[in-house]
Amino acid sequence: MPLRRAGPFDYLVVVGGHISDRAAFGPLALGFIAETAAQGVPLAGLCTGVFTLQAAGLLQGYRCCVSWFHHQDFIDRFENEIPISDQIFVADRDRLTCSGGHGAAHAASATRRIWRAR
Repeated sequence: MPLRRAGPFDYLVVVGGHISDRAAFGPLALGFIAETAAQGVPLAGLCTGVFTLQAAGLLQGYRCCVSWFHHQDFIDRFENEIPISDQIFVADRDRLTCSGGHGAAHAASATRRIWRAR
């Protein structure tokens, strides 16, 4: 998929998958996500998509939500970060993160209210 053809976004959602030692996205996709964030587009991380955003440096200084199931995995990878695992989603400025599962539905319903002013 040629990322250069992507149009303007209201927000960009990074969806998680299985956790492994390999990066979920290659440099082209990570660059696209970082460039989109630099343009002021809000980012959402669903489930382990939060790992991708953190690995790309796009959650530094933000509170983020991680499933209790992946809480220790997150701390093991990002030892200087403390994820929130007792909420189903966290909105911090232009970043929205959720624990996955039904948390994604709750986060999606909140995006209109959270990012309405954009």
